[in-house]
Amino acid sequence: MNEEQLNMSNYFDEPPEDTAEQEHEEYIYKSLKTSTCLICGKPVPDYEPKMCCDGRECGCHGLPIEPCVCSKECDRAVYDYIGKPFDERRKLAGIKKWKRKRRSIHQ
Repeated sequence: MNEEQLNMSNYFDEPPEDTAEQEHEEYIYKSLKTSTCLICGKPVPDYEPKMCCDGRECGCHGLPIEPCVCSKECDRAVYDYIGKPFDERRKLAGIKKWKRKRRSIHQ
């Protein structure tokens, strides 16, 4: 192999395994910190995303197997209106968008 072929072979090599694994772990950690319902936007603190792989072995792209939802109603809305944007699914299911309650500083 000449020098150019060696440089090109390195170009197409995948990143080292530990780098990809570390990025995936950071993604999971970030997801756990900011998990909100896909339909209504309510925080879901007990949601733990479960992955089937890191996204290279199948067509999942490293996304969770189950969607992050807060209730049975939101879960139904995710699957009943497949192909529509999540906000439209929420409206079709008659689910109100979650709003954070403001705390009064004067109590």
